[in-house]
Formats: sequence, C-alpha cells, structure tokens
Amino acid sequence: FQSYALYPHMSVAENMAFGLKLAGMNKAQIQEAVMRAARILRIEPLLERKPKDLSGGQRQRVAIGRAIVRKPDVFLFDEPLSNLDASLRVQMRIELANLHRELKATMIYVTHDQVEAMTLADRIVVLNAGRIEQVGAPLELYHHPDNLFVAGFLGSPRMNFLSGKVLASNAGQCRIATAAGGTVVATLERALAAGDSVTVGARPEHLRATAELDGDGIPATILAIEKLGDISYLYVGVAGAEESLVVRADAESAWALGQAVFLGVAPGRLHVFDQHGCGCR
Repeated sequence: FQSYALYPHMSVAENMAFGLKLAGMNKAQIQEAVMRAARILRIEPLLERKPKDLSGGQRQRVAIGRAIVRKPDVFLFDEPLSNLDASLRVQMRIELANLHRELKATMIYVTHDQVEAMTLADRIVVLNAGRIEQVGAPLELYHHPDNLFVAGFLGSPRMNFLSGKVLASNAGQCRIATAAGGTVVATLERALAAGDSVTVGARPEHLRATAELDGDGIPATILAIEKLGDISYLYVGVAGAEESLVVRADAESAWALGQAVFLGVAPGRLHVFDQHGCGCR
C-alpha cells in the first residue's frame, strides 16, 4: 500500500497533486489542498523528495495524503500497516486515529490485526469466511462475544476454552462440570438444562491461580512462565484440554514450573457457549 500507490519519478508534492491536476483544478486550489494535507500529516519537509528517499512510514503518509487532497466522504484502508515494523506500526496507529478525529470522515479499515481493530475502531465488524459474525463497539465485542469465533478472535492472549456439561441451572446460576475436572459457576439469563454440553471460556485476566482449592476451581499444573516486567503469564496444563490455558498473574508472584494450582474465575466473567458455539447470556 505504502509503496505501489506512489509514482517513483514524481516528488511527494507532485504525487499528492496528480489526481487534482487530472480533475482540472487550478494551481492555486491544488497548492492549497496539498499544503493542507501536508500539515495534517506533518510531511511539509518531505514535499520535494522522491518516494525512494522516504521511509516506509513516510511513504504511508504520502499515500494517505493523495486521498486526503480529494476530500472524500469515505476512506477505505486495506491492511495499510501490514508491512511496517512493530514500533512504526504503533506510531502509525496513533497518527491514523488523530487523522480520523481531524478529518471527521468515515473510515473503513480492513485488518487481520485485532490490536489495530480494538484501538482504532468506533465499531468493529468481525468477518469469518465472508460472513458477518458480530457488529459492535470494541469493548462490547470483547466482553460480550456472540459466539466462539468472536470470543477467540479478539484478545491477546486469546480467551481460554474448556468443554463441560451443565450440572444444574436455577435462579440465574448455572453450575458446570468441566472436562478438566472441577466445577465453575456462571451467571446466565438463559436457562440451560442439566446434561447440556457447553464450552466455557475465560480471558487470562479473569482467571486466578491459587495453591489451595478455594470453593470452585479447576486443577492445573504450571508448564511455563512468561515474566514481562509489569505482569507475568502462567501457561498451565489441564486434563482434557489440547492447548495450555493462559493465566495473567502478578509480576511479583512466586510460582514455579511443575507446581500444582487451582484455577478460579472472577465473578461474572465466565463465558458460556452452547453446543452450536452460540453465546449464552
């Protein structure tokens, strides 16, 4: 996107002005439009340079500038940051967010990066094989996914899943036996019948590891520990799960590899999906 959208033999200013010249605008109007876009994108010092003299992020901004000068009602970005390195991707996310606020134009942004979707969007449309799975505000989709696909797609690390069966359901409380052993309790408006097969899900930040069983819990064993400075992630193995579960822990917590633990879920934070993968609320 940031390379092939630019003509290599033209300067930055000429690239941005090209479409306006074809549209028959006069020089004064073109100059005003180019300078306005350059100010918004903070690329005034680059106007006389050729694309080969620009960094990837600078070429990205020039390509966006070519669109801005035409004052469109709608922008379509198709994975514009996919070829940038990690630090530049963060910088460009901030710049695109600022650009959206300044232009007040509708922007449709296609991405496979759920971090970009969560940080940039007012509303997210989650697609799966061309089918719309859910539409909503970022935190709405994060906290209230409609199905297993959306639940597993948003969030990094992703949501943890375990299969289970309903033991009892009454007064909005649903007790579920997990395939890993142990039981968990979910608060649901939807009534489920005893014996129903379900999938339970919990995000890493909503799981709690304890050395002793405290009420309901799932037995697990610590397989790996990632210490990231401010937080740590515990990767734990449980019976009946093909993948390890991920638990966010305090950075100062003293866990050890191979240690047996019990997993509990923060109140109201357990997600339940029926046998068809649809969310139960």
